[in-house]
Amino acid sequence: MLLKRVVRAVAKKHGFYANFMAKPYTEYAGNGCHVHISLRDETGTNVFGKDEGILLNAIAGVLAHLEDSMAIFAPNANSYRRLQPNMFVPLHATWGWDNRTVAVRVPASGQSDKRIEHRLSGADVNPYLTVSVLLASILDGIENKLTPPEPIEGDASLLELPMLPISWDMSLHEFAHSQFMKRSFGEDFCKVYLANKKHEQARFSAQVSPLEYQWYK
Repeated sequence: MLLKRVVRAVAKKHGFYANFMAKPYTEYAGNGCHVHISLRDETGTNVFGKDEGILLNAIAGVLAHLEDSMAIFAPNANSYRRLQPNMFVPLHATWGWDNRTVAVRVPASGQSDKRIEHRLSGADVNPYLTVSVLLASILDGIENKLTPPEPIEGDASLLELPMLPISWDMSLHEFAHSQFMKRSFGEDFCKVYLANKKHEQARFSAQVSPLEYQWYK
């Protein structure tokens, strides 16, 4: 968050405008916020590199809770402009080895730097909430020894798979009914977050957009 403030200030000083919207331009792909996560034990050893079973458990945990977490990973109206087909963003709960078309990627690496790359979030996320949700998902996957589906090879966007919530309404609905979110972050947090986002959604929906003047005048 501090980095965003610094970038905005420096850009303004030089006569530019720094924008961290997930989808600032209609004709171009959006801005992602990929998060790389590794796990080390008390000796500094990379657990994901040493134990592939734990790596797979962690991946399964992230995949299992993507739907519940979309209201965090895509927190506002503009977030869903980015979540469209053919915009280089994953739309399904998929994973793969060094595959840039999936939601959860394991980059090509050695044992010491084996890690998970979460590729779903946009640049507009709250990074603290995003990382907290990913860590809670990983913990759930490891503690309950969850198993992921088979890794995707090739272009995941070409497969007919269940879609993640790619509208604000859908993601808020999943969040509101998520026992995982309530269990991980408490009912008070979930209630306040949902109320704020519902209020934001209502105010956004009440605004008349320039496109409406073009189409419906």
